[in-house]
Parts: sequence; C-alpha cells; structure tokens
Amino acid sequence: FHWNDVFVFLFNFLGCIPLATILGRATEDLAEHTNETVGGLLNATLGNFTELIISVMALHQGKLNIVRNTLVGSVLSNLLLVLGSSMLVGGLFFHTQHVLPAVVEANSLALGFAVVGFIIPALFSYTLPAELDRTRKKAIKEGFSLVVAICMLLAYALFLLFQLKTHPEYFDENEANGETNPLLDVEHNGMDVIPDSMSDDDDEPEPAPFNVALTIMTLDALTVSWCSSYLVDTLDGFSKSVGLGPEFVAVFGLCIIGNAVEHWSAVSVAAKDRINLSVGIAVGSSVQIAMFATPLMVVLSWI
Repeated sequence: FHWNDVFVFLFNFLGCIPLATILGRATEDLAEHTNETVGGLLNATLGNFTELIISVMALHQGKLNIVRNTLVGSVLSNLLLVLGSSMLVGGLFFHTQHVLPAVVEANSLALGFAVVGFIIPALFSYTLPAELDRTRKKAIKEGFSLVVAICMLLAYALFLLFQLKTHPEYFDENEANGETNPLLDVEHNGMDVIPDSMSDDDDEPEPAPFNVALTIMTLDALTVSWCSSYLVDTLDGFSKSVGLGPEFVAVFGLCIIGNAVEHWSAVSVAAKDRINLSVGIAVGSSVQIAMFATPLMVVLSWI
C-alpha cells in the first residue's frame, strides 16, 4: 500500500505544528535556567536542524535548486515573517518593548558579513581572464567558494565565542541594564518587601528542569526532521499534483515548515514581553542559516 504524495506531504506538514508548540515551551524553560541568549541559540539550532536535514538530503539527490531555495527562503522567512510577526504580536500586548543594542548590532553585522560572503564569489568570477577555458574557470570558482565558505564558518564560530564566552554580559538584559536580583535587593524604607512584579509569579507554572527541557527540545527537533524527510521525498509528486513548481514549494512550503518551530517560539515569547529572546530566535536563526548552514552545504558538496 502506497500513500498519495499529497496526503503524505500535508500530514507531515500539519504534524510539525504541535511539535513547534512543544519546542516553544521547552525553549522558555531552558532560558529560565540559562539566559535568553543561550535559549534563543538552542531554539534556532534545533529549529534549523530541519533545514539542514532537507538540504543534506536534497544535496545527496543532486537537487541543488531545492538546496538554494530552501536556505534562501529560510533566511527571508525568519527575517520577514517570523521577526515581523513577533514584533506585531508584541506590540499588540505591550505599548513599548526594549531590545538590547548589542543584540541588534551583533546580529546585523553578522548578516552583513554573510551578504559579503555571498557576493564575493560572484564578483571574483568576473575577474577571471577571458582566455581561460570553461572547465578551468569552473574549478577556480569552486575552489574560491570553498575558501570563502570555510572563512564564514570560522567567523560564525568567533561570533558564538563573542556571544557566549567573551562578552555574554552584553546580551544579558539584567546585566546590561545594571539590574540586580530582585530577591536580594528589595529594601524599601529600611524594610524588606517583595516586589509587586513577583506577586503574579504564583500563577506561572514552574519551568521544567534543565535536563528535561533539553531532552524535550532534542527529541522534538529529531521528530520534526523525521517528518521533513518525507516532505523532501514527496516534494516532486506534491508539486505536480497541485500544479506548483518544486522551487516555489521549496521557497515557501518547506521554509514555513522549517521555521514553524522558530515562528511559534518567537511569537509566544514576544507576547510575554521577552522581546530579546524573540529577536535572538528569529534573527539568530537567519544568521545561523547564512553563516553556518549555507557554507556547510558548500563544504559537504566537496565530500
């Protein structure tokens, strides 16, 4: 018995939606035990695991157009749809939301570096002598692209080192604002009082332990990746059945699925006035695709 490609594609597409809600909750719990930078990075990494699986499978099958369209569509979807939705929902619930300058500046510079990395190989190809034969030109361009890809991977490693090791205080909202733990600094007129902002915390459920939240996030991402493998296998059949090109489905359909995790997580935390975590998920995911996943596909194409 063989299921129709349309049903397989749609069922796996819809199956990613509840998985995204579970991962969003696990991300919030994990951020409670670490900080919003680590929580956003883990969410983006596990969320992008879907795009990585789709791209690797498509690369193995020689479907280079699907690889390109999936990665480019993921970056655009995160920046326009996910980030835009988060700001819209956050603005509906709160009059003003403050984003740390370091979060914006670091991610903007990283995206700018990625754009330069994408442009340089194309510009380099125009500088090659015209007398070179086509095979020689292709070999030189491919070798130069590999060098640029390795440089981008090293730059992303340094970017993570800056965020997590050397300057983590720039990305911590409490430390950046010079705030202290409200439990340790609650003196008012010589008396110890409990801040009003903590009076409503009793209604909030206790966050899951760190190991439990991390395990849930990992298993959830693996399940989404398993569903994504069926999406790639049925992409051509689904495209022919609905009358859409596979490139169109790759840019919009697969990217919506791949970003479902980030989308739900970013919007849900933005609605709770955790805009820095939301930006870290949406923009951090784009940075990871541009500076890690894309050059990684270039390196894997040489293997």
